[in-house]
Amino acid sequence: MKHVKIGAYQVGLVFKKDSYKRMLKEGNYWLWNEYAVVCDTTKQFHSPVELNILLQDNMLLNALHVVDVKDNEIVLQYENGLLKQVLTAGRYSFWKGIVQYDFIYADISKAEITEQIGRATLQHKLLAPFVRSFSVENYEKALLFVDGRYVQQLNSGGVLLVEE
Repeated sequence: MKHVKIGAYQVGLVFKKDSYKRMLKEGNYWLWNEYAVVCDTTKQFHSPVELNILLQDNMLLNALHVVDVKDNEIVLQYENGLLKQVLTAGRYSFWKGIVQYDFIYADISKAEITEQIGRATLQHKLLAPFVRSFSVENYEKALLFVDGRYVQQLNSGGVLLVEE
């Protein structure tokens, strides 16, 4: 018999013979032939086993933001209103509750950025690998070619494009 204490801002994931059983919230528990993995709910959730197995538990599913990023997308992940990271193709999970998470999906299969993302955010260092910025002076016009094919004419002003 093992004693497990789940503190404030923590969650326990109970396993028996490496099989997920249930989620524990704050409190003291005695486990018989089971063990608990204690998770900090103020940080990103990294699943100790295949995430799809855990998501079959509705209690755990309701406690998580699950973000699926497709091959042609990036997702801007914000914590309490601040850009923290750019998520590339894959599946990510974050705890709901203490930290306010927001996610903005951006399609990188297009040459031009059409999502509602501010210019200052697009110039953030985390987005540098994904965005190219060009200046077209007021006396200039530019032609945009992608993979050697003409796409459009660009008028004067700053232009931000997705880098593939």
